[in-house]
Amino acid sequence: MVESQQQQLPLNVRATGTIHARETAVVSAQVVGRIQQVLVREGDSVRAGQTLVVLDDAALRASAEQAQAGVKAAQDEQGGADRRKTRGQHIGPIPAVAGREEHQSAGDG
Repeated sequence: MVESQQQQLPLNVRATGTIHARETAVVSAQVVGRIQQVLVREGDSVRAGQTLVVLDDAALRASAEQAQAGVKAAQDEQGGADRRKTRGQHIGPIPAVAGREEHQSAGDG
């Protein structure tokens, strides 16, 4: 005869099936870039607005600097055109040309 004893036994269950998440979300970036650092791991809980990855923004910064340089060049060109226009308005008629026109008119008659 064997005496019964109480023991703690691990509970293992083997089953076949499919696991579905309670909630899912589609995640996408607002800009294109290479991922520099991942701040969360698979299975982590996250909240709306939380940063998940850090993108390498070197190409984006270079593009922005190039665009700013183009804007400055356009503004400089506009300023130069405005100055040339203003200078032309203040000069008025050139006396030698005006006198020549008068002389030619007198000689024609």
